[in-house]
Amino acid sequence: MKRIVGVIPARFGAKRFPGKPLVKICGKPMLQWVIEGVRSSSSLTEMMVATDHDEIRQLADSCGVKAIMTRSDLASGSDRVWEAVKEIDCDIVVNIQGDEPLIRGSLVDQLVEPFLGGEEVEMTTLGRSLQDGDLDSLSTAKIVLNRRHE
Repeated sequence: MKRIVGVIPARFGAKRFPGKPLVKICGKPMLQWVIEGVRSSSSLTEMMVATDHDEIRQLADSCGVKAIMTRSDLASGSDRVWEAVKEIDCDIVVNIQGDEPLIRGSLVDQLVEPFLGGEEVEMTTLGRSLQDGDLDSLSTAKIVLNRRHE
C-alpha cells in the first residue's frame, strides 16, 4: 500500500493576513475546517500540519493531527510542505492549502487518483473552467492545457 501524506501548510505571520489559520469562521478556526474537510479523504494514509507557530501546532494537536514545526523564514507553503516531508518515507505528498475551509476529502481523492491508476504522473492540481471575469482577474489562478487537456 502506498503511503500518501496530506500536508497542510499553515503560517501565522503572513503579511497580508496575519493569523489567518486561526481566524474563526462560524465558530471554528479556518484550519480546523480544512482538517475536518480533508479527514473524509479515503486516499490519504496520513495528514499533518506544517507550521512555524505554537498556537497552530496546538490547534492541530487538539484536532488529532500531527504538527511538524518548520522554519519561519520559508518563502512559501510549498517550501513548508517540503521541509515537513523531506525526512519521511512516503510515496505521494498532497499539498493542501490551509486557507480552503470548504475543501472536501473527495477533492483530495481526485488529486490522488491519477497516481494510483498506473499513469506516469508527477503532479496534479484541481481546476475548473473559467467563468465570466476570471480571465482578467489577477486573483484567479489559471491552468493552461493543450488540446488533449493535458
